[in-house]
Amino acid sequence: MSKYNKALIRDNIKFLASKKGIKIGEVETEAGVSAGYLSRIVNDNNSSNALLDVIMTFADKMDVTVDSLMNVNFSQLSPDEKYLADFFHSLIFKTRGHQINWVAETQTKLSDPEYMENHPLFISNDYDQYFYHSSFNRFNRNTENIYYAELNNVIIYLVKVLDGNVIEDSFAYEIYFYKYKQKNLTPLDLFLNDNNLYNILVELYMAAEISSTNTHVSENARSIIDNIMNSSQYNPNPNNNVWNDDNQPWNNPSGMNQLGDKIQQNYYDDFNPPDDDIPF
Repeated sequence: MSKYNKALIRDNIKFLASKKGIKIGEVETEAGVSAGYLSRIVNDNNSSNALLDVIMTFADKMDVTVDSLMNVNFSQLSPDEKYLADFFHSLIFKTRGHQINWVAETQTKLSDPEYMENHPLFISNDYDQYFYHSSFNRFNRNTENIYYAELNNVIIYLVKVLDGNVIEDSFAYEIYFYKYKQKNLTPLDLFLNDNNLYNILVELYMAAEISSTNTHVSENARSIIDNIMNSSQYNPNPNNNVWNDDNQPWNNPSGMNQLGDKIQQNYYDDFNPPDDDIPF
């Protein structure tokens, strides 16, 4: 744990605890450390596991991520930054809790002219080629995958861009709100790697990336499945069998016979391999 800024962790916990009315001693007890542990972490050679438990417990109590508690200087955030930090943390937690489902716009999608024709974040040239157009008075830049989620009839776009204006391989994040019914695009902000909220945006982008790979059931599909499962004609297990790991029914005599036959056949195959499997 020595590679982390223990002073920043301590100061963040004290600052956030005072803002939220949390008693530090009670949380220390809940984390399994002695009272006053937090005040001693800078100078003491504390156990890494104990300190991590404290950080995780405080992060959970304060509705922030562990990474934020270790890397973001909360006392230095402006009122608007604090407001956005709360918003971003809410998006992260709801994404991790599968309350928000993100969709990936991959490079394949972003290269498809038909898909890109009405995209609010891109502009085209005379050759029907589409380019990402930043709203923050900077040159057009290459993007990684773009992630979006729909909330309350608004699409949130999360864009990771290669910021060529700074240094090579330096990434920035841009966020947009798109009211698709009114076709109104509202840029939120550009977050460079020296921004106070940058680390939180990195976490949000990673959470969106993971979310986009999960299986999501649409409301229409869920409605159909629910109707099938609630139907009086639907019985997934008409014989009321209890199934084992080999997909055989334990309480069905014929099933037991099948299971016994399978075990016997496997035993026979182990000692009598087919001619094609003989290695010589």
